[in-house]
Amino acid sequence: MNPEEMFNPITRPKHYVSETGLEAIEVIEAFAKDNPHRAMALKYLCRAGKKDDLADDLRKAIWWIEREIKQEEKTTLRYKDFEDKILKPMEEKAMADTGSAFRGGDIPPPEWTHCEGCHSQVCQMTGYCMNYVKRPH
Repeated sequence: MNPEEMFNPITRPKHYVSETGLEAIEVIEAFAKDNPHRAMALKYLCRAGKKDDLADDLRKAIWWIEREIKQEEKTTLRYKDFEDKILKPMEEKAMADTGSAFRGGDIPPPEWTHCEGCHSQVCQMTGYCMNYVKRPH
């Protein structure tokens, strides 16, 4: 590759290419293409100190990581919360409606299947799994 082809301000900016020629976009697409917070963190880590101040780029990466953590904490539900907030109220409603938990009435017992994401069990009624779980994964 001749020097003119090596870098391009639009398609291949110098600050997004490693010394070995690996581009930041390749890393992002390989590891975080479906996660904008992680993608942005990787972007700033890959270019850290090449375009802007090193500390500023690292702070930007941290900001995106912290945002991802906050998002994760909002959607994460531990099994105890799942049991207290979802299963117990369902059982109480079934008991009140029919006198028997999950027998008769309009609420069937939840069915569980294997969670591919964390290898736990997923409630088919709610989409939550028993381990940390996120909404459907």
